[in-house]
Amino acid sequence: MKRFTCLIGATMLLAMLTAAPISSQQLPPGVKVQVVQQFSPSVFPGAKSVTQFLFTLEPGARLDDFSPPGLNICTALAGAAKVTLKDGKTVTHKAGDTWIEEKGVPFSIVNEGKVTFVDSFVQIVY
Repeated sequence: MKRFTCLIGATMLLAMLTAAPISSQQLPPGVKVQVVQQFSPSVFPGAKSVTQFLFTLEPGARLDDFSPPGLNICTALAGAAKVTLKDGKTVTHKAGDTWIEEKGVPFSIVNEGKVTFVDSFVQIVY
């Protein structure tokens, strides 16, 4: 039992350390990122890490000039948020939408609604 507990603790520590590129960034008020699950990178040949996150953006909150450290495969679960790319293009993601965020492509995101925006995404870091 003691070995199992140590294994669980080591696994959780590994998940937190490999999730550091996104979760350690200074986030503004109303923006939260939580690690949901760490997958084996062997699922994607050449990947350093594969992690599922839950991103929440409270009404009125915004995150400016964010550059994903990996490829993000996203699905909005609730609410809506407006995304503005560096080239000025904007798109609104709402509950049920699925999209991909490319590594290193900066964007800003804001929740202009009255409902918390929730995004579940898998990040693949190569």
